[in-house]
Amino acid sequence: MPKDKTATHERLIPIVKQEFLEYGYEKASVNRIAAHAGMSAAGLYRHYRDKEDMFASLVEGTIAEYDHICETWQDGTVQNPEEYDPFGAAWIGQMLDFLYAHFDALKLLICCSAGSDYEDFEERLIEREVSSSKAFADAIRQKGGIPVTLTEEQWHLMATLYIRAVTEIIRHDMTRAHAEAHIDFLRDFLYPGMKKLFGL
Repeated sequence: MPKDKTATHERLIPIVKQEFLEYGYEKASVNRIAAHAGMSAAGLYRHYRDKEDMFASLVEGTIAEYDHICETWQDGTVQNPEEYDPFGAAWIGQMLDFLYAHFDALKLLICCSAGSDYEDFEERLIEREVSSSKAFADAIRQKGGIPVTLTEEQWHLMATLYIRAVTEIIRHDMTRAHAEAHIDFLRDFLYPGMKKLFGL
């Protein structure tokens, strides 16, 4: 009967995660992971195809959940643009719940992914924000509103400011209380301008 690898695999997860968090993807060592796990590199490869597979196993679930949350939120705002509030209590609570439920995976993606297939993760977030912002502006126009016309460079700049401001929570290991104060500051700093751009 084949040996059940589930227990061993579960034991490997925190070891693999700690290696990437401490050294980043490029400097992470398969041999060091194997040594910490008390096995050979060959034994480790019975659980993962390669180093990229190890990293992917830690972050793919978080990416999938983020995509689902964004799609749900975008659908709601496009249907009801007059209720738009990117700093509303409901959305902020959901966002912070997500950030702190997936803090380590997001730390890997934002701070430790150089050299991996995920090194452009933050830029992907920015591109998604550009796309959703444009869709929202179109929805406002269809309902008779008059958003400001922006260049591609301006759309990208606005999205970058927003995404980078939020990912500072991860980059600087903020506590949730610190993050809430950070979001309050962003609301005061960014929201009036965003409302003006969208003609709200």
